[in-house]
Amino acid sequence: MKIANKILLTCVSILLVIFFTMIIFSSFIGDSNLNIVSKIKSNFSKETKMFLKKNIFVHKYNSLLLSEKRELKLKLFDKNTLISKLIKKQESLEFKKIQEVKQFTINGSEYLLNRYKSEYLTRSYPYGKKSQSSSFIETFGNDIWLVTADGTIMFFTPSMLTKNQFNAKIVKSNLEKILVDKKIYKDKSEFGIKDILINNNKIYVSFTHELKKNCYNISIIQGEVNKSSINFGNFYKPDKCVNEKNNYGEFHAIQSGGRMKFIDENNLLLTTGEFRYRTLAQKDDQIFGKVLKINTIDKSANIIAKGLRNSQGLFLDKLNNLIFLTDHGPAGGDEINVVDLNINKVENFGWPISSYGEHYHSKKNSKRYIEAPLHKSHSQYGFKEPIKYFKKSIGISEIVKVNNNFFEKQDDDIRLLVGALGDNITEGDMSLHFFIFDKDFKIKKHEIIVINDRIRDLKYLKKEKKIILFLENAELAILNKV
Repeated sequence: MKIANKILLTCVSILLVIFFTMIIFSSFIGDSNLNIVSKIKSNFSKETKMFLKKNIFVHKYNSLLLSEKRELKLKLFDKNTLISKLIKKQESLEFKKIQEVKQFTINGSEYLLNRYKSEYLTRSYPYGKKSQSSSFIETFGNDIWLVTADGTIMFFTPSMLTKNQFNAKIVKSNLEKILVDKKIYKDKSEFGIKDILINNNKIYVSFTHELKKNCYNISIIQGEVNKSSINFGNFYKPDKCVNEKNNYGEFHAIQSGGRMKFIDENNLLLTTGEFRYRTLAQKDDQIFGKVLKINTIDKSANIIAKGLRNSQGLFLDKLNNLIFLTDHGPAGGDEINVVDLNINKVENFGWPISSYGEHYHSKKNSKRYIEAPLHKSHSQYGFKEPIKYFKKSIGISEIVKVNNNFFEKQDDDIRLLVGALGDNITEGDMSLHFFIFDKDFKIKKHEIIVINDRIRDLKYLKKEKKIILFLENAELAILNKV
């Protein structure tokens, strides 16, 4: 075999010598004979040409592959954008049950996971190899509502989750007239809708808002719940924004937060990311990297918590007056945090001064670490420690507290389910994380339920005693107790 390879390489070398000799020769004998090289090329078979490209002219072959990849991506983006536009004009969207049913053990009890796939949800955020579509879930009355990252709103009843297939009714709206930023509608975009919330027959949508050219914040619009058509108007539109070209030198719209919960009838909680302008998270005159309490009457906003990077999980425990909060770390350092509303104090979780993660592709003495040192302690620097941190990022997403009805256990422990995005199952990605905390927030149990798909959102259906998840491969998943 080695001899054959040597012979092949010798032949290729001879061919190359002849080839380049003819090129040099043609340069001496004038333009009239420049077609000699072309004649030589024409005598090579397709297989020989491809062999030469792959093994000799590697840079040309790589350029060809990159060009083809870019062309295919553009075609795919155009196709997905068209599909997304067509969906909004339909009456409903079909979900089909996947026959494969998985069984899991959680805290000693058996649970089944049923999944429903849609073939027509195509708009996703840019991260995750298995990311096909991003959507957010809300419950209201007897219905489950869903909104996609680019603004398709639909609903269905929990009873449909017992069928082999069902149609979610699409609700018409004026979202496209409000969300005019073209970046929202591009596939694999960082921009778009970040959450949906319904309260007192009003529906709220948070989104990345271009306040002025290339300058963004998280804003909220509001409309009356109507199963035929919803007319949205402005609810909260802050006057501050982060410019794509800023003094700090970095910008990422994916780090924008956007989770919402009502703390009471007159006050709405909103998480805001720092858009990768890290130092804004510690500035009290900025709304970024915070948990805000927005007054629904005068739209004033007060800071409840700060020092956050990108909180995409938010749960209000009204029984104990606590906020459970997840926060994405950089390379590692995802956190679960608690805000105690019984204490009249702005909690500071330390970002970007303290974090159990590291900056992407940066040396310890780089400018990035000078401005954001990421110390490996929070408390030593005057910040509040997370109740749980992950050494390696799990792509932490939504968090819910599940009551005793779901686990049939009567005690004072706190039971939480946390979703994970990411791509690496060995690090805890693409999984549900089940925690039991005692009253002092010490971890008594941590179990990982591998779903093998990115979990963008989840909700606990108390009446049905089920957990519903939106998976980024365009699936709804239902966790039922056996």
